[in-house]
Amino acid sequence: MKTTTGLSKIQNNPQSQVLYPFFSRVLTFFALCIFILSTHTVFSQNEGIWKLYSENDGIKIFTKKAECHDNVNGLHYEYVFVKIQNTNNTDKSVILDPTLTYGDKQYPKASDNNAVKSILIKAGNEIQGDCTENSPESLKIFSRFLNYSNQPSLSAFELNPKVENTQTDE
Repeated sequence: MKTTTGLSKIQNNPQSQVLYPFFSRVLTFFALCIFILSTHTVFSQNEGIWKLYSENDGIKIFTKKAECHDNVNGLHYEYVFVKIQNTNNTDKSVILDPTLTYGDKQYPKASDNNAVKSILIKAGNEIQGDCTENSPESLKIFSRFLNYSNQPSLSAFELNPKVENTQTDE
């Protein structure tokens, strides 16, 4: 009498020969879904990380994208926030003169409209934009509406920073 193991019974069963390729495809599909979801999660987490934009004369400028939600008015935005660090032991003034591109339309630098503002950064300090109302407007750049897809979104920007010594440095 010939004895068979459980595995050989499954392999020799005509019904399992039909089901095995099906379950193999299902398992592959789920593995692929898990990989895609984990990759998406990693990229989503990078959205709020400060990235070095430029460094000049002891001034580091960082940018990051973040969402702001005005639930009372039903408005949801994405902004590019700017953070400026002064690594010097003296105060510095920083002028940001951004050029913004929404879709394929470029908006001129603020200096073209005499609207440039100087930002004083004390020695060893930093300042940054955020979603709050008291955040300096010069440290936040509107990117897009999150709940209106038919509006143009920010496709490129240049901050055009200039670092100057303050009056007390001279």
